[in-house]
Amino acid sequence: MANDELEQESLRLEEYKAIRAQIDSQSKLQVQVFTFSIISSSALIGYLLKFFEQEEINAVTIYVFLAPALIYIPCAYLIKDMRDEIYRCGTYIHIFIENENNQYYEGALGSIRDRFGSKESFNPMFTAYWAFTIVCGALFFMFLLGTEASCVMILPWVIVVYSLGNAHIKFSRIPSKGRASYIQDWQSIKSASKLNHVVEKVPNN
Repeated sequence: MANDELEQESLRLEEYKAIRAQIDSQSKLQVQVFTFSIISSSALIGYLLKFFEQEEINAVTIYVFLAPALIYIPCAYLIKDMRDEIYRCGTYIHIFIENENNQYYEGALGSIRDRFGSKESFNPMFTAYWAFTIVCGALFFMFLLGTEASCVMILPWVIVVYSLGNAHIKFSRIPSKGRASYIQDWQSIKSASKLNHVVEKVPNN
């Protein structure tokens, strides 16, 4: 019996280490993706400005100012997904490991995130992405004034703003709604697992 308990404890410890490593990996990857998107977008904007110093501007070439958005908007969704994974793993630790061992780190951390969740909507990564959108949009419309413009030409920027806004909203909801949803799901799975375990122990007549 004691050996079984030690084996279970060892398995829980290994599980915890694996999930914690996944959280750390996703956190580091978030920073790497953000850094890549910022450096790439900045370099591209600088190149475009030099390009238009030498080339003639027309209604087609100004669309190259959408190019940075093709970099940082997919990165924004990647960062959102990574944060989602971090919260998914954290709530799993809280429900399946901490609650079984009277530990409170992930639970306490989640409570703090819930309390300050409204402030997390002003995340510096998305603030930087909105700044890029404003800069690229301003350059686009500045050069657009010198061409034969039409209302249809602003449609791509509507798509850019909508896409970034959608990613930002989903990102900012993860600490509150996303975490609560994951806790509820894990608790349901845990309850169902315990029920199945009890049923398996009931002897057949």
